[in-house]
Parts: sequence; C-alpha cells; structure tokens
Amino acid sequence: MSVDLWTERYRPRTLNEYVWRDHNMRTKVEEMIAEGALPNLLFSGPPGIGKTTMAKLLLRMLNIPNGDILTINASRERKIEDIQDRIGGFSNTWALGDSGIKYILLDECLAKSEKIRMADGASCALSDLEDFVPHNVKSFNMVTGEIEDDVAYVISRKEDVVFEIELKDGRTVLASNNHPFLLLDGETGAVFQRNLRDIKEGNYIVVMGDVPTAEVRGIHLVGRQDVVNLNVERNHTFITENGIPSHNCDSISMPAQKMLRADMETYADITRIIATCNYRQRIIPALHSRFQEFQFQTLSTDEFTVRLVEVLEAENVAFDYDTLLAFVKATYPDMRKCLNLAQQKTVGGRLTLPGQGEESTKDYLLSVVDLFKNNKFMEARRIILEQAQVEEYPELYRFLYKNLELFGDTQDRKDDALLIIRNALYKHALITDVEINLAATLVELTRIAEVETTT
Repeated sequence: MSVDLWTERYRPRTLNEYVWRDHNMRTKVEEMIAEGALPNLLFSGPPGIGKTTMAKLLLRMLNIPNGDILTINASRERKIEDIQDRIGGFSNTWALGDSGIKYILLDECLAKSEKIRMADGASCALSDLEDFVPHNVKSFNMVTGEIEDDVAYVISRKEDVVFEIELKDGRTVLASNNHPFLLLDGETGAVFQRNLRDIKEGNYIVVMGDVPTAEVRGIHLVGRQDVVNLNVERNHTFITENGIPSHNCDSISMPAQKMLRADMETYADITRIIATCNYRQRIIPALHSRFQEFQFQTLSTDEFTVRLVEVLEAENVAFDYDTLLAFVKATYPDMRKCLNLAQQKTVGGRLTLPGQGEESTKDYLLSVVDLFKNNKFMEARRIILEQAQVEEYPELYRFLYKNLELFGDTQDRKDDALLIIRNALYKHALITDVEINLAATLVELTRIAEVETTT
C-alpha cells in the first residue's frame, strides 16, 4: 500500500472525480468548460467543502497556463494598494494561453503557542484548537465595547515570520506582521484595526482590564514559527489570554472590495476573477452583481459514505458495514479528517476500530459509536469523559447532534435527545464546571437510549 496521503491522492482532478452536491452546478460547469472561458465567479460556503478545489479544477480543465493565473490570499492582502498593485501589474501583461484571458484566484495569524479566552473562562492554546470546527470563545464588540460570547473557527495554519509586540504594562503577544490589532483613536474615541506592520512604538492598543488601552513599548523580531488564522463569526474579534483583543482577518476590506469592482470593469475583456468566501453576506452588493454565484453545501451522509467506500475500494481495503458506519458518524462532514483517520486505522489491508488503550486521540469517537451500538452506555460515557478535552466540548455536542439515532430509533426519542443537547450547549457557555455539565448530559442521553433498548 502506498504511503502517500489519501487526501492528496484522491483530490479531484476531473469533473467525474469531484463529488457533486448540485446537479445544476455540474451542468453549468460543463457548459463553461465547453465555452473555453470562465465568467467572474464567486464560490461561497463553509470551510473545507471544495470551493478552492473547484476553482483549481476549472482552471486545470481549461488548460490555463500557470503564467495566466494569479493567486491572491484575500485574508493577507486586504489593503487597497496590496490588491491594486498585484491585479494591475498582472492584468497589463499579455496572456500566454489561446483564450487571451487571464485569471485571478482570490482564495494572519497568531503564533500557535498563543492562548485565547474561551467562553467558559478558560484559556486554550491555538495549537490545541481543531481546524474548521466551532469553538466557543470570548469576543470584543467594537461598537459597544463589551465582551461577548462568540464562535470561532481555525481556518488555516502555516509558517510565518513572528514578532513580539511588547506593551508598557508588561503584556506581550506573538503575531505575524500582517495580523490586525485594535487601536483607539485618542481624539474620537473610535476603535479601529491596524496590522502589526503598521503599528509603531507609542501607539495605544485596546486591552481588557482597568484601563482601556496600553502603550506599545516595542516590537521585536522573534523568527519563523507556526501560526494560526482564526475567524470569529459575529464580532470578528477574539481575546488573547492576557486580555488583548485581536481582529480576525477573514475577508477583503470594504474599500478594497470597491476598488476590485472598478478593476473588474477596467480589465473585463482580458481578466476574470474567481473568488471564494465563507460568508457571502460580507461581499458588497456591487460585487455580487458582477459575479456568477455558486453556493456550496456539505455532502449528505449517504454521499459522504459513498465517497469513503470509493477510496477504500480503490486502496483494496476490506471493511465491514458497522466499522464503516462508525467512521462516518465520527467524522462527518469533514471528508479530509475521515480519509486521514481511515488511512491511519487501516491495518493489514483492513479498516479497523481503535483497540483497547488506543483512545488517546480524537478517534475515540469511533469506539463511542461502537459502544452505543452494542448498548454499552456506561463504557461509552467513561471514554468520552476521559478523552474529551474541554475545548472539544462544543464539537462533541455537535457530534452528538449529528448522531441522534444513537439514542433511539423513533422520532420522539431523537427529539428528546436534541432538546437535551440544546440545553447542554446553552449551559456550556454559562456555568463554571463544564465537565459536570457534560457528564450530566451524557447521563440524560444514555437514559433515553437505555429506555429504547428495553421497550
């Protein structure tokens, strides 16, 4: 068996390999490829469901030369001058391909050792947050100045040059040069964001505590480190462990979007833009009207299962239905996570569940599913409480929500389980001891399942 990662080996490279959620989208994509050129496209939807893969697949199917493709990380290059300089310089050169069209793909970070404040009051290192799953955090409302509960997602990890920003009150934070912080305008009292590279000694950064701001004492080069990019849903800010609010970097700034609109008109005959975003509502209306939009959705559980089966069969991996179902339940809708875990747990050409003592990683959910199916409720509860980390609890509640059938086959039982999970998730952000809350929730859920097995 090859040691190549399955996630890379089975990345779609043709239209037939891509797992389509929408038949009409496939028909439209085929029409665009037949025409030999693409319009301006906007792909929106949750992280990790194939938006960038589709963009790159389209360019590959059209045989667009690499020299005719410009990729811009819209999370990093948000300033007007950043985008304008790159788009203008790129669009004013001759296209290499036969179509005469060039394409722009609009597809930063704190050091991974930095800790942020979670909704329960605890602190968690960014390195310990799982990618693309919801985490309950504290955020800063820039309008009211209040600290509020919010939901954050890790959307990228990479290596970058890291600096230490030192405040006169002794606080420090590690961040990349393009990471935005919140500053206070001394004259108007307004809070605004500024990237670290534009912050100077003597600037005043917003902090939590008895004083609203702290003066910057110095900024020092640390070196290259792993960094993490975090997106926060509502307030788009999060708070580090030492009380420094920080703005996430999820989209192009509004002035830059307006500039992009003008460039789309200026270079309409020679340049096309393919933009991807998680939240289409953050794109200004003037851009919406200039794009053809496609909204991406997650696969159904059946489609997800079929894709896993296709990969296992291609790898000549034997499996039984119960084990396959356990993998789907434990990882849906994250196909990347599913394939990585399946490759890890393929032993001797067969897909296996974790053995005794192997539940130290997040694949303990595979064991939990198997135990629930075999009515071993007490053991399932024990594994969850022993293995789940506090920062994983919101993800765990979502896992339970996605698998309501574990607690009963009837709709009434599933509805009862849903209400219990909803109540637990609400209390999670309010109470002091979230572990007791989880333990009590598991007791309530397993009682439903136990009743189901005796009726």
